[in-house]
This record gives sequence, structure tokens and C-alpha cells, in this order.
Amino acid sequence: MRRGTSDKKKPRIECLYSVLTALRYYATGSLFSVLGDAQGMSRMIVSRVISDVSTSIANHANEYIIFPNSNAEKIKVMQNYHELSRFPNILGCIDGTHVPIRTPKQDEHLYVNRKNFHSINVQGVCDSDLRFTNLVAKWPGSSHDSFIWTDSALSLKFESGEIGEGWLLGDSAYPLRPWMLTPYLQPSTPSEFRYNTRHMKARNTIERCFGVWKGRFRCLDKSGGPVLFDPTKACKLCCTICA
Repeated sequence: MRRGTSDKKKPRIECLYSVLTALRYYATGSLFSVLGDAQGMSRMIVSRVISDVSTSIANHANEYIIFPNSNAEKIKVMQNYHELSRFPNILGCIDGTHVPIRTPKQDEHLYVNRKNFHSINVQGVCDSDLRFTNLVAKWPGSSHDSFIWTDSALSLKFESGEIGEGWLLGDSAYPLRPWMLTPYLQPSTPSEFRYNTRHMKARNTIERCFGVWKGRFRCLDKSGGPVLFDPTKACKLCCTICA
């Protein structure tokens, strides 16, 4: 009986160690060898464990990263943004951030961003509570924010009218559209200055959201070193941690 009970519990214990190892990497960005020493695993096993856990969670990311669809959800997001910034009809704020990765073996030059390090350019949309409602993590660091947005599924939904009433707020890197509001580059009237002030106060949420995201999960921040995976796995990691 003891042996049978032990055999049944062993897979659960191994699964628990795998999840805890992955969580420790997400939180600290530590080297695989350091994590392996703490858990009694080899560097290769740590890499495989983190990759497997990340893939499993990323497969369910769409169940948790959801753009507001119903009228009730949209109204709630709009009301919260209005209370925050006095800016009406906002469905979310959008921006991109660079997640550093180790030098890839293929198409290395495509991953060098404007700050001259290798990265994935991650596009995020958030609400006023700093929750991601949309995420695109698949483009190399050299990709421009406006290109990523134009190619995204959410952009197509706005273009087709599927989203309906409501705006996104973006910085000057994004194109001005009926559903995408950007700041005045050279405001000259009191109303334009007031618009920019409220726009900035609302759009600050996505910058703070990225800050909280990278601060809580140091594996994504440059201060913790690059993500120790190839670009495809690094993209899965970003989706995993957002979920």
C-alpha cells in the first residue's frame, strides 16, 4: 500500500516542482544553472521544464486576455477611464514594449531594435485597472509599432466595425484613425493642450501596466538579463506571463 501510494503521488510532486521552477524563473530571471542547483535539476531539464509549463499556460492565454465585447463590459471600461482622466469613450490604451532576448541564430539582424539590443516587440492593450485586454507577441524588435498594430486581429476588428463605439489611445507612433486617437504633436490652443493633458493621463495606464508587468516578472526586464530562449519560445513566455 505504501509503495502504491508513493507511486501515485510522485507525478504530482514532479509536476509541482516543474511549476514552482517555472514561477521562480518568471519572477527572478535567474540563470538555468542557478535554478537547477536549487531544485536538484540539470540546466537542460530546467530549460525544458520552463518551456513546457510556458507552452501549457500560453495555450489558454486567450481565455484570460480578453478585449471587452459586450456593451456592459465596454461601458464599465469607459466609465473607469472617464473617472480617471475625464476622457470619454475609451476602450483601452495601446503601446509596445521591448522584451530582451538572447542573440538568435537565425535572422539575427531582424531582432535588433532601435536601442541596439535583441528583443521581441510586444504590443499590449490595457484597461484603467492595468489589466491586459489584448496582446501581440510575435514580432522581432526591428518591427515598428504601427506595423504591428495594422497587422493585428484587433485592428481588423476596428476597421470592419465589429468593435463598434469606442476609442483606443496611442502615442504618436500610431496612425490617427476614427477609433485610434493620438496626441497633438504641436498643440497651439487651450483646447489642444487640455486634450493632450487628458490623453497623456489616460494613456499613462499602458506604460504603468508594462512597468508592473516587468517589475513583477524580472525575466522580461533588461535588468534581469535577456530571456534565455529562442524567439518562438520567448513569445510564448510573454503570453504566459500576461495570462
